[in-house]
Amino acid sequence: MRRLLFILSSAAMLSAVSCEYDFELKDMPLEPVLCVECLPGLSDTTFVRVRVAVPVGNADVALPDVSGASVGFSVNGEAAEVHKYSCEDGIAVYYSLQEVACGDVLEMSASLEGVSPVSSNTVVPGTAPEFDVDMEVRNHDILMTVSVADNPGEDDFYAVTVVAKERTIDSTRDRERFYNGKFSLTDMETYPDLSNSGVLHMDEFMSFFVFDDRNCSADGVRRLHLQGNYSRDEWFDDGQGGKWGHGTKYLVRCSRLSAEAYRYLRSRYEVANNDLAYLGWAPGNFAYTNISGGLGVFGGVASYSSGWLDNI
Repeated sequence: MRRLLFILSSAAMLSAVSCEYDFELKDMPLEPVLCVECLPGLSDTTFVRVRVAVPVGNADVALPDVSGASVGFSVNGEAAEVHKYSCEDGIAVYYSLQEVACGDVLEMSASLEGVSPVSSNTVVPGTAPEFDVDMEVRNHDILMTVSVADNPGEDDFYAVTVVAKERTIDSTRDRERFYNGKFSLTDMETYPDLSNSGVLHMDEFMSFFVFDDRNCSADGVRRLHLQGNYSRDEWFDDGQGGKWGHGTKYLVRCSRLSAEAYRYLRSRYEVANNDLAYLGWAPGNFAYTNISGGLGVFGGVASYSSGWLDNI
């Protein structure tokens, strides 16, 4: 069973004061807690991931069966139906089909026998971002620029994900496959004109790009530059009124994140990419949480999709 281990910030403070200080993590009176991750509005369905976190000193204790967790979710004070989706590797996933709109006030709770209950609340950002998408081909790469119109009077946080739909038609079948992760940040050595200052590439569960509005251009636009391997569409007439070949379409989803969603995602990125901490040359990073009584995040997201875009 997968275990999520965490270290108290008090331990981090002690280690930061002196590298010579010795202490026993196993003597710390810590109990398992619930870790809940939920970003309503990131997709049409709200998913809630629930797992149990244990302190490092108690890593060998038996964990409660997370499949028995109870999850509550409400929108503007009205309780929504929540269903169990799956439970494997110590992670229980629940979902709700309740529609979430800009400005909605959301509440979440979770409980499990033997573990203290947790709760949190958030507000979905007031508007989804407006954006444009431009594509070009260079050096056998497809380059995609996502231009987000930013409000200079507010501190805004964004996330972008790109889904590729590849369709193949041959003599036996008509098949569509969907990919998330086809694009990465542009290589600055190859494309020095396409800067991505301050952008975080998150690829733990799905591939998406997180950034704030601190690097807008003079026209008030925040631009994200991505690259992927280019594959040209090839379609042929089969002589019977049909066609065969293959082609690709792209869907871009741009989201405005609540402050707590951005802080959590940024802290997760910093934890995963702090190489000096792994070597013991720098203090460790600790994940932000807005879950009362536990760990994780409950953050609202306002999203808008481009629709399927033709390949070039």
